[in-house]
Amino acid sequence: AGIQGVQVRYQDGSESNVAALILRPQVVVDQPAVTSGELPIDFDPVVSRSQRVTVYLNEHNPPANRAPFAHSFEAPEANGIDDPTVATTNRILFAMAGVEPGDYLVRVQVGGAESLLGVDAGGSYNQPLVSVP
Repeated sequence: AGIQGVQVRYQDGSESNVAALILRPQVVVDQPAVTSGELPIDFDPVVSRSQRVTVYLNEHNPPANRAPFAHSFEAPEANGIDDPTVATTNRILFAMAGVEPGDYLVRVQVGGAESLLGVDAGGSYNQPLVSVP
């Protein structure tokens, strides 16, 4: 995921100019409720140890009398890859602190490319969603 360069190499040996391609990460939150202070997120495509990764939590359906809570957390060093011989991972554990109880929409940014939120039939954002007790 992230902003990538693409180039076409023709059979005659010539090449096109390099163009930017934004490959958006897809996020899977397989744990509907977070109780440990860590949020596990699965990524497709995989994330390299050198990419900058941030998770964003935005409160879903906050009360009308206040602004929604919003939080962001950086991935751990090397995106949590401890083994120096491993270059990529499909799962990162994000440490969360100070998150108020509630339901949160989850987005990530990988190398400058941001994941998209899902919408319901009425056009309201509804996924991926995680609950913080």
